[in-house]
Amino acid sequence: MSFVNLISLLIGYLIGSFSPSYFLGKLLKGIDIREHGDGNAGGTNVYYVLGLKPAIVVALADMSKGLISMYLAYKLGASNLFIHLAGLSAIAGHVFPFYLSFRGGKGIATGMGILFYYFYVLMSNKWLPYYVFLLYLVFIFLVYFITRRKEILGIIALPSLLILILIFAPFNLVTIFSGIIIIYIFIMNFALNILKLWKRAEQA
Repeated sequence: MSFVNLISLLIGYLIGSFSPSYFLGKLLKGIDIREHGDGNAGGTNVYYVLGLKPAIVVALADMSKGLISMYLAYKLGASNLFIHLAGLSAIAGHVFPFYLSFRGGKGIATGMGILFYYFYVLMSNKWLPYYVFLLYLVFIFLVYFITRRKEILGIIALPSLLILILIFAPFNLVTIFSGIIIIYIFIMNFALNILKLWKRAEQA
């Protein structure tokens, strides 16, 4: 591993470890956001505890972490592989910030920011045809219209997108890392939904 590649991973981790939700909690209410709401240092919990405007700030900041890390890795001259790994390093930093006893957020927003970029690459290179994407959106809309359950939508939407990428897109670093992030976000969402259902069962 070259020095530039190593530095790219370190920078990605440090950028990811910056927690706007934690600092806004301290600034606005003098609280540790992780000790309130659902205990997560992320945009959704900020919305419930601090309000809409801070939540928007947190969501935008968290979504940009991976993209900034990848861009800086690119400007530093890191290899293509490590440019993508810098994005994953930012997710790791968000989840395990060193100065917060390695207890941060879930990394979903950071992953989504990277995934949006990958999706743009897939569409702009026509690796994922536009008509396929439109059919995908119709399918997702119908699932939600029929079930009216966000949990069901979350379970179906991401795996369906991954299947489309595997079928239509070429095998390269973008599709590989798209798959990694989709699987990660799916697992995190699945775990959160299971936790919510378990809490509801306890309260019933």
